[in-house]
Amino acid sequence: MCTTGAIIFCEDEYVLFKNKDFAKKHFKDHLVIEHDLWGASGTETFAEEDAVKEVFSGLSIGANSHGLLCCDSHVNYEPTGAANYDKLVEVVLRDAKDVDSALAALEVHLFDHPSWAGNLVLADGKKVARVEVRGNKLEVQDDAYSIVSTNHQFLFKEDNPAASVSSTERLSSASKRLTSASCIEDVFTLLSSHDRGATGVCNHQIELKTVYSYVLHYKAGIKKLYVTNQQPCETTKYVELVLPIGDKWSEAAVTTFNELYPN
Repeated sequence: MCTTGAIIFCEDEYVLFKNKDFAKKHFKDHLVIEHDLWGASGTETFAEEDAVKEVFSGLSIGANSHGLLCCDSHVNYEPTGAANYDKLVEVVLRDAKDVDSALAALEVHLFDHPSWAGNLVLADGKKVARVEVRGNKLEVQDDAYSIVSTNHQFLFKEDNPAASVSSTERLSSASKRLTSASCIEDVFTLLSSHDRGATGVCNHQIELKTVYSYVLHYKAGIKKLYVTNQQPCETTKYVELVLPIGDKWSEAAVTTFNELYPN
């Protein structure tokens, strides 16, 4: 499954991160790049076989030109007939400028469009938030400093089994590490950590492995992505890319971004 989170280091520097865990051994990101939005598409399929073709929809992680960052993690496929929670990340990044307007946009969207159970993490530099979504309902936990999310929901007061047996352990480990983080290098260390063995934040389980690791970094107006398609503990360096959005957008910049992206 996924471990996600965000932290604000100072008034003009903040980070959102995600380890994407899949059953497939090989996964290739599908990117969405527009003038005011960058994202890696979400998927509605979690098959173990590499030959099974993915069904992409929404965004699993992304940023917009306003500096709003968002990502999600899986909980379950209920309620029946609801839509992929990845579509909510796309709603946030298309319709909002900050965390508060994102929460308002989510409430409006969910009123008519129920979602599978999933967790979102948002950051805008002034605050970070964890949003648990289930059907037409959402619960919010916001903070002025840092937030972490995995694959279970605790803001809803009713029983909701975790999507992964390691969800609680990863939440505890990532939360402790993020509390003491003071720079982006600490986030890289968090994402590669194995405090709980193979079921650490960097996941090496037989049935689920980390296939991508992302760090979105906003500092002094510059929006960057650090990304690897290796397990974080095995990579020596993330690929560092300036997001080609807003005043950095051009056809040439998009081409260069796609050429350098680890796919």
